[in-house]
Amino acid sequence: MVVDLGPSLLGFRTLIATNILSGRYPWQALSGDLTSGHNVCSGDTIDAAMAGVGRVRFDLSHGILANWQSVVSGGGPLLSVPDLGLLNPLSLPYWFLPLWLAPAFVIFLTFLTALIGTFLFLRRVQLSRAPALLAGFIFATSGFMVMWTNWPQVRVAAFIPMLFWAIERLIQRCRITDAIPLSLVVAAMIFGGFPAVTGWTFYLAIPYAVIRVCVVYGRQWRPWCRVTTLGATGLILGVGLAAIQLLPFVYRFRALGVSYRNSQGIAGLNVAGLTTLFAPNSFGLCIGGGVISAGFSPVEYVSFIGSASLILVIVSVALGRARSAPHLQGVRIFFQWASLTILVLGWGPIWVHRATSKLPIFADNFVGRIRSDLGFTLAVLAAMGFEALLRGHQNDLELSARSSPDRRWTIVVLMGTVLAGGSIILLAFHVAVQLSFRRYFSFALLAPALLIAIAVGVVVFVFVRPKVGRRIAVIVIPVMVVMQGGQFFHSVVPGDAVSDFYPVTPVHTYLSQHLGDDRYSSSGWTMYPATSLFYGLRVPTGHAFTANSWRALLEAVDPKVMESPTNSSFSTAMVNVTTAGHEPILDQMGVKYFVSSPDVVSGAIVALPSASASSIVTGPSAHCTLPGQAVRGISVRLAHAPTSISATRGITFTVIAREGTRVRTGGAYLTGPLTSIVSLPLAGEDFVGGQVIDVTIRVRDAAGAVQWYTRAGNALCAPVQPLPDGLKLVFSDPGAQVFQRMTALNRIRWASQSFDVTSAASRVSLLARGIPSNTVLLDSGSKPAQGGQGRVDVNKDIDGNITLTTHATRAGYVVVADAMQQAGWVSRIDGVTVPILNADEAFVAVYVPSGTHLVSFAYQALGQRSGRNLTLLTLLAVLILGVVGFWMERRRTSTRPTTKAHRSSRQY
Repeated sequence: MVVDLGPSLLGFRTLIATNILSGRYPWQALSGDLTSGHNVCSGDTIDAAMAGVGRVRFDLSHGILANWQSVVSGGGPLLSVPDLGLLNPLSLPYWFLPLWLAPAFVIFLTFLTALIGTFLFLRRVQLSRAPALLAGFIFATSGFMVMWTNWPQVRVAAFIPMLFWAIERLIQRCRITDAIPLSLVVAAMIFGGFPAVTGWTFYLAIPYAVIRVCVVYGRQWRPWCRVTTLGATGLILGVGLAAIQLLPFVYRFRALGVSYRNSQGIAGLNVAGLTTLFAPNSFGLCIGGGVISAGFSPVEYVSFIGSASLILVIVSVALGRARSAPHLQGVRIFFQWASLTILVLGWGPIWVHRATSKLPIFADNFVGRIRSDLGFTLAVLAAMGFEALLRGHQNDLELSARSSPDRRWTIVVLMGTVLAGGSIILLAFHVAVQLSFRRYFSFALLAPALLIAIAVGVVVFVFVRPKVGRRIAVIVIPVMVVMQGGQFFHSVVPGDAVSDFYPVTPVHTYLSQHLGDDRYSSSGWTMYPATSLFYGLRVPTGHAFTANSWRALLEAVDPKVMESPTNSSFSTAMVNVTTAGHEPILDQMGVKYFVSSPDVVSGAIVALPSASASSIVTGPSAHCTLPGQAVRGISVRLAHAPTSISATRGITFTVIAREGTRVRTGGAYLTGPLTSIVSLPLAGEDFVGGQVIDVTIRVRDAAGAVQWYTRAGNALCAPVQPLPDGLKLVFSDPGAQVFQRMTALNRIRWASQSFDVTSAASRVSLLARGIPSNTVLLDSGSKPAQGGQGRVDVNKDIDGNITLTTHATRAGYVVVADAMQQAGWVSRIDGVTVPILNADEAFVAVYVPSGTHLVSFAYQALGQRSGRNLTLLTLLAVLILGVVGFWMERRRTSTRPTTKAHRSSRQY
């Protein structure tokens, strides 16, 4: 923890992979780095998870409860649902620490919770401290816990051991107060925001509880009833505590289109990926620019527990018939069968997935994420194996050696392990050959295989020389586990430079100053649009659950806009500087600006002067003059194609142009092979053409001296002239260029004409062809707008709170071009509630009479008020239950003599 987390806890690093941004425009021009970031597979953490946290913090700083965000994908619920997991106790640092520092403390708390929960559970079933502590570390550094770092999923999975501890505590003590820890753990898991992990854990925990009650109480029906009642009470209280977010989630889930998830329950993991149990990077970890996989992202298939841990699991299974530990009756066998069942569910044949795909949770979720439970069950088995190695003369190894049935079972397990392990490695090797990374795969297995050999040697030595072997095992095994687990964690989450935490570029600054209540758009990776949620810059795409009607409009612009069911981004082939100015749907969405990468200059390129009769001048800058005119860029002829000083850097060109008192800048950060003719963007479309334009071009990070063709002291340059494409270049720097879309409408506007169009397909078709700027398309049965003139003044527009003033000569409609066709929105005119109508397929509109009126829109998530009241009532019930239970225990204790034996029987 000191080595891996220490620098980040002290603020020297940030434990979230924001250096991904350094490989995208416009951040790339700031960093001068061509790399794409340390871990490109963790993009969700910066474009959805941390971006959402940042938006919540922004709204709260403005006195707004962030139930809704209006920034990405047309808007959607935010804090009102548990998607971000911000009410999970482990998310506490996000609320008050600087956001670049908070991830380190969240990960620290998550690590501690996983470790302590595992320790407490295993101590409750009377395992020794050393195996219990080791198991906690194994689970905390297991594949799911590390690969999903900074996702809310991990903050759910960290409570899996705590749930088992609470259940075991309730079974053993069977007191009223034992329902409280269970309720708190259940609530924390629900607040974590990933129902699949919670659901799969209950599939695991309920059979465990039944088996343990059978073992502990047998046929005694009174304890059965008491345990069942207290368990149900704890579960109900946990659900009640989480009602403030659970009820809005249920309402939203009913209305949300999630049909795309119907086939996820059938998909499973490739058996070859089981090599990641001991060699986590055998199929690549998506770090350092390398992405190798067997059909899934490493986040989805790495199942690491460690080489030594795997040997301890095998030891535990090989001794599964031993009878020397009555306190583990039912526990060892359960976790063995649970681990086997999880392996079959996650990596089994297709017919298994089809059989389980009808079950709740399994039906709509990728079963590979059940690895969250596998890491825990294997960690428990590893602890039991380590316990067997450390026990005295009556250890399970000796018992197995003397008992013929146990000896045969051990031989069967060992032979089965060798055969299964060999088959998996051969299959994985075959996959590596097919995907052309055989050498990488073989190298990745070397160190883990050596650790396995050492662990096997230690186990054998314990069997041959128990006394000396145990002394060696108690040192060597934990060191191996900690070193490999720590190295795995550090490889995946090493920490990034604090300066890489959402840098604000000049492009972001320009948009924040000029965008107002409207939107911008981009295509490809330029601006990484989903991160705009963090910056607060509205964009029509993004990483969020997208309303079906909003998605229909996006797909009318770009049929391939949905990169995944929840992530949208325009492709450069469909939306670019050639097409962006003529997209009527983007006009309707209020997309006022289009941001393009600096390496594409859009305009009429004027031919450069010939290099004949020219001289060559060497230097980092050059000067030229052009006749006064509107320009979008400058072309310049160099004597030789420039190259970068490093393979990991690009070349930065900066342009400064002066026409009289007007000064405009531009340039480009260019990568890859260049030619001797370079065209650079320049925001000079407002040059009036009355005076000569003086141009200075500077070059940075070029290898060697830059040579320019010159004539009469001037470099050979030519203008790039504007085109009649509906765009105006208004800002340019080496990171990006910003075009104003001249036909864009205001996102919040007045419509003096209206038409009813009942067909969704017809509405989309009309919008794609273009409708008059003062017109709105309504679904049906609406009052017609009465023409005239109208104006809308926006007073307040922060996410779920919009207040505006209308001035109109006749009645018409206020149109808000957001995806607000969702239950929970309320509109008022002069304080009187009025109906909200569906408009322009994905937007909303409100009929407003003539004159001056105050119009407001406010979002209150359905079920939130009832959920809040239920949470408060449940919290009160928990407090009353705690007081009553404590009083009853004190009364019971006061009537019972306290003996030394009684005190020593108290457990964790």
